[in-house]
Amino acid sequence: MKDEVLKEKIKAHIDKVPYENVTEDEAKDRSTAFLVMLAILTDEKRACEEDKSKLVTMSSASYAQALARSGAKQVTEKKVEAEQDGNYTHMREALEECEAKISWLRSYMNIFENAHVTYRQFSKDK
Repeated sequence: MKDEVLKEKIKAHIDKVPYENVTEDEAKDRSTAFLVMLAILTDEKRACEEDKSKLVTMSSASYAQALARSGAKQVTEKKVEAEQDGNYTHMREALEECEAKISWLRSYMNIFENAHVTYRQFSKDK
């Protein structure tokens, strides 16, 4: 799912988190909506985790290639050159962005899980 679409869905659901004067039917609907959103975020997180494993491999391979291309004589110099390699830097940044997105998704998953439980309980108490 495109990040813009995902962000819009998240914003729409965040707006539903606060509850004031919510009827039992609204509480049930919100509880269900949060559960559906959890499923969407879980799928998105799984896709990111698959991307992450690929990026880890590509980043390691890029680093190894950069080490092999280095003309430096000492290991430390080779490592410095490898870390400055454009391909390795690009792969490492992509990996870090992927890890940040997974963390971001987990945060919203926690919010929506708690909202789901709250509204489910709220609908049972009424």
